Amino acid sequence: MASGDDWTLAALSPRGAPLVLVVNNDTDREKPYAFDLTRFARAGRTAQAWRTRDGVAGVNHDCRPTGFLPLRDSRFGDQVPARSVTTYVVDGMRAMR
Repeated sequence: MASGDDWTLAALSPRGAPLVLVVNNDTDREKPYAFDLTRFARAGRTAQAWRTRDGVAGVNHDCRPTGFLPLRDSRFGDQVPARSVTTYVVDGMRAMR
């Protein structure tokens, strides 16, 4: 499925849930990202996030859970650190409108 961003992959299970979004930030700066899921008939309440980083400022980790981000009106946002890959999983999705 199209994400609308060259650095973001979006995938939806044939069952409709979960929605998986993967953001690759290969720059040297943190970037804000906003996700709008209003085209779905229904979206979950939270997005669970995992992050992989490659030694920025001595911080190195693989697929570390970073918590849950609340969805408000089927939208959520996050600050994606420099040189990282962040995966968001949103359960409770229902087909696109």
